[in-house]
Amino acid sequence: MEFVGLELHEANPGNVKLKLPIKNEFTNVRETVHGGVLVSMVDTTMGFTCKSLGFDEVVTLQLNTNFIKSVLEGTLFSEGKIISRTRTTAIVEGQIFDEQGELLVHANGTFKLIKKTNYVSRKPGSVCYIFMLSCSCAYIISFKLCESPTS
Repeated sequence: MEFVGLELHEANPGNVKLKLPIKNEFTNVRETVHGGVLVSMVDTTMGFTCKSLGFDEVVTLQLNTNFIKSVLEGTLFSEGKIISRTRTTAIVEGQIFDEQGELLVHANGTFKLIKKTNYVSRKPGSVCYIFMLSCSCAYIISFKLCESPTS
């Protein structure tokens, strides 16, 4: 499947915002954006939010999505926020808005947080690369949050 075009809008530890220009390929039989695209976007946003804390991998354990309003065209904006976190899991809230700021989707999820044993702690300040697989689409995003590991 071709890269869908998710773009980083803003990133801070524990809070990530993405944007997605709507394409004709995203529409369903009602000519609105398909719910699968919206779920993929909010899941990816919440996963990136967990990754922004410096974890090597995250896995969606549970995802609950509420569709509030449909959308036909324009650009979608999503935001993820950490609600609660333990050493190995995080509860994350995700939302998608249209260009006018109207809420389209509200979601919450539980994510497994994985830190590899040979992983060197990262500090704020330089580039951190995030790799995530969501609904058969591979996304690669880099943003300035982390420092390269030191030897």
